[in-house]
Amino acid sequence: PVALARHLKRRGPDIVVSTIGALNLAVLAIGPFLPAQTRIFVREANTPRHAATSLIKQRLLRSAYRRLYPRAAGVIVPARYLGEVLADEFGVPAVKIAVV
Repeated sequence: PVALARHLKRRGPDIVVSTIGALNLAVLAIGPFLPAQTRIFVREANTPRHAATSLIKQRLLRSAYRRLYPRAAGVIVPARYLGEVLADEFGVPAVKIAVV
């Protein structure tokens, strides 16, 4: 994440779009260190609660999603159901969720 933060800070993008779950979390975590105008959009293709195989990983991921995903400027999902899960279980504001 440090190298990614340095690269993005140096480039100064207006928008960052991430499409891989682990990278989504990393980009959102470094968001406060990016230029103020940078907006972060993430795509989530899977239900986060099914991503982890152990109970400890499930709890860590759940905490990370709840803390970080609401920071996104927008979350892109392929199905209404997934958007509802992100809003209901992970606190992502519904206005930030776009179903494509």
